[in-house]
Amino acid sequence: MKAAGVEKDLMSLDEPLLSSILSLLPLEEAVRTSSLSKKWKNMWKSMPFLDINQSVILALHQFDEDEEAINKWVSFIDNIIASHYGPIQSCTLDIWSPEISSDVVYSWIHGLIDKQIGEFIIQWDDTDHELFSIILNCPTIKTLELIGGVFRLAPNMFMGCKNLRTLILQDTGIEDVAIQHLLSQCTSLESLTINWCEPLESSLHIISRFLKDLKISHLTAFSGKNIHIDTPRLKSLTLEDSNFLCEVDVHAPELETVCCYSSELMNNRYIRKVEVQRLRDVLSGTAHVTDLQLGGRTAMWLDVGCMEILNFSKLKKLLIQVDLSDNRTVTFFSSLLKSSSFLEELQVISIDTRDYYIEDDASNRRDEILDCNYWEQQEGLDCVEQSLNSVVIKGFKGDDYDKGFEMFLRKKAKVLKHMIIS
Repeated sequence: MKAAGVEKDLMSLDEPLLSSILSLLPLEEAVRTSSLSKKWKNMWKSMPFLDINQSVILALHQFDEDEEAINKWVSFIDNIIASHYGPIQSCTLDIWSPEISSDVVYSWIHGLIDKQIGEFIIQWDDTDHELFSIILNCPTIKTLELIGGVFRLAPNMFMGCKNLRTLILQDTGIEDVAIQHLLSQCTSLESLTINWCEPLESSLHIISRFLKDLKISHLTAFSGKNIHIDTPRLKSLTLEDSNFLCEVDVHAPELETVCCYSSELMNNRYIRKVEVQRLRDVLSGTAHVTDLQLGGRTAMWLDVGCMEILNFSKLKKLLIQVDLSDNRTVTFFSSLLKSSSFLEELQVISIDTRDYYIEDDASNRRDEILDCNYWEQQEGLDCVEQSLNSVVIKGFKGDDYDKGFEMFLRKKAKVLKHMIIS
């Protein structure tokens, strides 16, 4: 009786909600619900989310990865796409088998595009310029994520995806001319992410009058190459990697937020001054920002070489990961505070960098331990006395170095409204 009551409650829901619930099931199981009753017969055909994952479906069918199993899977997907009513809010197409021909995949993509897809995620290594051109001509796609393959375009086929707002390229080979053509034609594109991608030429040009958010991760693949960024309306720039082996030239006059994240040093021990200088050049070219985030080991990188301090005169927010016991890194940090006269919000993540210096430098580390009274001796930090109103300290270890910085803020920060320590 209880199960019957639950079923009655479920059947009282309207069809759009039931279709959304079905989308949470693996595709094969969702289709099986068509045998429950007349009301359920076509319910799956209106599911707003489709996850076409070859591995999951083969497992549910208990198929082997032989030719017969692949043919059954292809027929199953043919029927799914042909029968679905559309529109589709989001669709994932994950194909890994080389036995599935390009013609088959093209037919699926054509069929899915006809269903008015809003978000499309495609993982398939066997891709070429014609496929991307077909996808990007879809007028309803707003978010597109491409994983694998080589990003090429056929200029005579690509007319521009006018509603595309977000593009994510991952593990993809990139042709510079394709990126330039894409950015020039997609006038609504506001967010571009390039993750673990490999440029096929010596330079990559990201030129757009419309782009507002740009993220480039794992720059190791760009070793020895150049990235030119010319985006007059860009608001946020993120550069993430373990090292900076490429030159990055940035022209973004409206840039507000810069995030640089270095997860580790080169080989965990080796620092190349040229890499540090390239990173510093990026920051120098974006010194007009109001929000700066230096994550991972970035602050440690920038203390190397006794470089001239960067000047961020308009900075309002700063997030920095720093070893508060390390003299060189803290000196860089305090100098950054001195150059940021109007800083209002500060987030400090306390880390330990003792294991991240090159071996030749290890013998000098004893001389680089910070004086416990360092912060008591600091003067002329205008932002601390005049504008800093919010402080968050994470990773607080409670040692003399962390406590010294905390007490400095409590004594000197005259307009501080709240401070959170964890």
